[in-house]
Amino acid sequence: RFVLKGGEQEGFTSFEELSSYPQAGSEGKALTVLRPAGKVVINGALYDAMSSGDYIESGSDVVVIGMDGGTLI
Repeated sequence: RFVLKGGEQEGFTSFEELSSYPQAGSEGKALTVLRPAGKVVINGALYDAMSSGDYIESGSDVVVIGMDGGTLI
């Protein structure tokens, strides 16, 4: 059996502080196709994003409507 002993970093998260993410209403562009997940650029920064249902083509204008963990919706 393998057991992890003391290898965890306290306070580590896989994404930045949520307060640093764009707020609802922020506008940007889809960098990749969102089907439904992909990448968007908002204020020059790259974010993981997910559409609220439909596919969104690369280059389309997007508006943030919320967040799910570290993913913009």
